[in-house]
Amino acid sequence: MNDKILEQANYFLEDHNGEMLYHATYKNALKKIKEFGLGSKDVRKRYAWDNNLKHIDHVFFAYDPDVAESYAESSDTVPDEWLDNIIIFGVNINNLDKGKIVTDPNIVESDGSTVLYMDKVPFSSLVRIK
Repeated sequence: MNDKILEQANYFLEDHNGEMLYHATYKNALKKIKEFGLGSKDVRKRYAWDNNLKHIDHVFFAYDPDVAESYAESSDTVPDEWLDNIIIFGVNINNLDKGKIVTDPNIVESDGSTVLYMDKVPFSSLVRIK
């Protein structure tokens, strides 16, 4: 990651200390998430973004649950019936290694509404929101 991305991520973290980050996924993925954690490289990702991330643990988060859900709703890599079974997890930002949080590299001129966590999150750290 370049220094500018890290600098942006640190700026957003200062404003969001103690807050929740949100990730939306599909009920069909729940069994694997319980076993391997959210963002594990051992769980098939349901998006077609950055192939450089394919072989490492990572998870994208949003600061707003509605934003997280909108990403899951707009996926074209899952069967249509999965779109009716979206679940949202929250995790307190203080339960994450903040040194592994960077701005979302897929968003040009990111406003900081989404971030990339460069590790997996154990199921025990997650709170199901929806």
